[in-house]
Amino acid sequence: MTIVLDERVNSASTSARTEMNLGLTYKSVRETWALTLFCAIGVLLFEAVISYVVITYAPRIVNFWKSLEESPILEMVSVLMGVDPEKFGGPDQLIALAWVHPVILATLWAHEITFCTRMPAGEVQRGTSDILLSWPVPRWTILVSECLVWMCSGALLFVMVAAGNRVGHYIADTDSPTPVGHILPVLVNFFALYLVVGGVAWLASVLTDRRGRAISVTFSVVIVSFLINFLVPFWKPAEHVAFLGLLHYYQPAAILKQGEWPLGNIVTLLSAGFVLWMASLFIFSRRNVSTS
Repeated sequence: MTIVLDERVNSASTSARTEMNLGLTYKSVRETWALTLFCAIGVLLFEAVISYVVITYAPRIVNFWKSLEESPILEMVSVLMGVDPEKFGGPDQLIALAWVHPVILATLWAHEITFCTRMPAGEVQRGTSDILLSWPVPRWTILVSECLVWMCSGALLFVMVAAGNRVGHYIADTDSPTPVGHILPVLVNFFALYLVVGGVAWLASVLTDRRGRAISVTFSVVIVSFLINFLVPFWKPAEHVAFLGLLHYYQPAAILKQGEWPLGNIVTLLSAGFVLWMASLFIFSRRNVSTS
């Protein structure tokens, strides 16, 4: 009889925990679906347009590129695309611009910075953290639920980017579209980069009680990283810290030209993202969180 009672209690407890976890997931989806939908439509449309423009006007752009010779503009665009200006391979590499355009980067990173700073910093600032943390579930469960929704919504955005790229190729009616086998490693590398920025945002969020401060810190880290990458061609000392730049580990032009998987860069980014997220989980599970 005792065994039966224990089984019922355990079953009820497991069912309650499952319902709570689903409740946390539903709460996260309900609060972020509009943001995700808006960003998904935005990256789909912009990626389709930029892909069409790059493919259609590739010869003109290449001629303009080569006419710049040693212009600082050429150096900056080369850094952004991840290609050596002296080894520029032509229109086939130019399509990389569609994968690293500042609008695409800004939209994806704005989505995750907004998402990842909602909890706990956003909850504390709104004065609702006491309600969230009163749920009879461990803190790590709350963070894991939020992160799962964040990664799924991020994956949706990257599907939209890939779909926009294909639409652009279709509209341009090119005879030699970029092979899917070359696009997949770019997507994985790009998503790994996305996870690192999200890890920074989570860590900033659990270390402060103000959402604006968390957003500012994450944004500052991204900007400093970009500055490091752009300074490398112009300032020799910057080469010593080039490994701190985000774009150092994401070079779509080289991937699209060779079609090879940049396993070293992907592993580095995934490792950095995992460490940042685990640090966030550890700190959030143990720190005192203000409820007002």
